[in-house]
Amino acid sequence: MKKNIILHVGLQKTATTFIQLNIFPSLKNSYSTFYEDKNFYNTPFGELLIEINEIDKANQFHLSKIIEYRIKIENFINEKEVQNIIISCEDLVGIIQLIYNNKEYFNNEKFSNILKAVMPESKIFLVIRNQADWVESLYNQHIIKQNRFLKFNEFIGYKNTKFIQGKYLDINKLDWHKLVKTYNHLFGDKNVLVLPYEMFKANPKLFLEKFYNFFEIEPYYPETYPYVNTKKNILSIQTKPFLETYYKLIKNLPRNKFRIIIEKNSKYLQKFLGFYVKSIDYSKEKFDSNTKKQFIELLKKSNQQLSELINVDLSCYGYY
Repeated sequence: MKKNIILHVGLQKTATTFIQLNIFPSLKNSYSTFYEDKNFYNTPFGELLIEINEIDKANQFHLSKIIEYRIKIENFINEKEVQNIIISCEDLVGIIQLIYNNKEYFNNEKFSNILKAVMPESKIFLVIRNQADWVESLYNQHIIKQNRFLKFNEFIGYKNTKFIQGKYLDINKLDWHKLVKTYNHLFGDKNVLVLPYEMFKANPKLFLEKFYNFFEIEPYYPETYPYVNTKKNILSIQTKPFLETYYKLIKNLPRNKFRIIIEKNSKYLQKFLGFYVKSIDYSKEKFDSNTKKQFIELLKKSNQQLSELINVDLSCYGYY
């Protein structure tokens, strides 16, 4: 039986968790695994990701490693008595944590070459997202995960009405057209499906229909489409950096009367912090209308080319 190998490579922030938990496991004649699955890193796919999760490691991934993983993965796949093999890992498109280390995020050309060498018969599934919305979502994640506050314009590198190299993010690198061209070149355009996240939000059945038709999989449609990993309410985003600092402070205090008094009055201190945070308006930390227009204009030509390449009208989703 010839296997139908599908690599769901990203992007991050595109309903990946929902698809992994609510769609892939319900597909008939299919095996799926994803990086948050407790068994993922016991598979050769998880082992491979560890090997190439930094560009320096990927650059040292020599022919002997490619042969080793090709054999491992072929054996693993052949053991599965199903036709469809779905590997879902959004880090395959780029390691998002590299943003926080002033490193290149979308080094996906190197990753993609390795994937092609290790799994030459595989197909690519990529979900994109309007870059302006994607950046704002990433910014919220940055606040939550890093437990700190950073002005939005500093995050994106916007200064004196110009986009420059940001402290964490280079807007000029968010070229989805370039990503898709890389996949098309390596895997062939007939083996690459690109769909916008906005289509899933507006019409999930249409989104899934395109996926099933392209990869020739028997359709499955859930009764409801609850969102997973939706944006947390603004108060939780505001409060966490302050409360996180508070919790760390308490944790590091020696066990004495002072600590006992603080712990007894903990709820009052947390309530005080909550009131304090409410007075700080983080809701303005996003694109204003002028900056957003400038940002969209910056990527307009690339997104128009992408729209034509994937045969989806991205203008109706605000890409240009």
